[in-house]
Amino acid sequence: MQIQLRPFVYADAPAIAKLANHPQIDRYLRHDFPRPYEVEHAVAFCQACELNEQDGFSIHRIIEVDGKVAGLISAEFSTRVEDCGVEIGYWLGIPFWNRGIMTHALCLWTDYLFAEYEWAQRLVCQILVGNVASERVAEKAGYEREAVLRDSLCKNGEVLDIMLYVRLRRHWQQTD
Repeated sequence: MQIQLRPFVYADAPAIAKLANHPQIDRYLRHDFPRPYEVEHAVAFCQACELNEQDGFSIHRIIEVDGKVAGLISAEFSTRVEDCGVEIGYWLGIPFWNRGIMTHALCLWTDYLFAEYEWAQRLVCQILVGNVASERVAEKAGYEREAVLRDSLCKNGEVLDIMLYVRLRRHWQQTD
C-alpha cells in the first residue's frame, strides 16, 4: 500500500465530495463542514486552499492511497507573530478506515511540518470528545493528550468538549 500526501487538483473534487458526503465524516469535524457535501463544496474548498496557501495561513494536502483520493490533512498557522504552534486537522474516507492509513499520513505530515517550518515548536490536534479513532491515530503518531477544553465547541445545538493532543518539536527530534 502506497500512501502519499499531495496538493489538491480540481479533478479531485468529485472524489472528495463522494468521500466527505457521509454523516460519519462530518460527525467529529467543525460545525462549518457542509452537509450534504457536494462537488461545488469541494471546488470551493480547493479554491480557498490555494488562496490560504498563497497567503501563508494554511496548507492542505490530499491523502492518496494507491493512486486514489482517501482523505485530507491540513495545517493552520496562527496570524500572531509570537505563536509557535500549528493546528492540524484530518479526515479519512470510510473505505480507508482501520488500515493504519491515517496514522501513517499523520506521521508523514508531522515530519514534513517540523522539517519545513523551523519556527514551529508544537503541533496540535483538537479532537472532539468521543472520537476515539482520532485519539488513537494521534497517540500512535506520537502525540500526547495535553488537556481537555471544556465546553469549547457548539455543533448541532450541542456544547462539546475538545481534547488537545500535542507533539512537541523537542520530542520529535529525540525520536528522529
